[in-house]
Amino acid sequence: MTGYIVLAMVMLLPAVLGGILARNRGRSILLWATLSAVFPIFLMVVYFEKPVREVSGGFKRCPSCKEFNAWKAAQCKYCSAEFPAPSL
Repeated sequence: MTGYIVLAMVMLLPAVLGGILARNRGRSILLWATLSAVFPIFLMVVYFEKPVREVSGGFKRCPSCKEFNAWKAAQCKYCSAEFPAPSL
């Protein structure tokens, strides 16, 4: 019985981290959480993957070069284009 509890705890931490990283990059939370729980090396994969879409509070796409940048960045780190001011 305690073996199952330990196994669940060991798998739960990578699953939660994988799900959080996937959500922040606009990817499938369930898929990446499952992969990270079974194979923790997938945490590295999802960490270094580029986002697939704009994620509010995470990444935004440059209007000039179409690369993703940090949400709070004032200019693109790839082409140095200025981002428009956020409308309130």
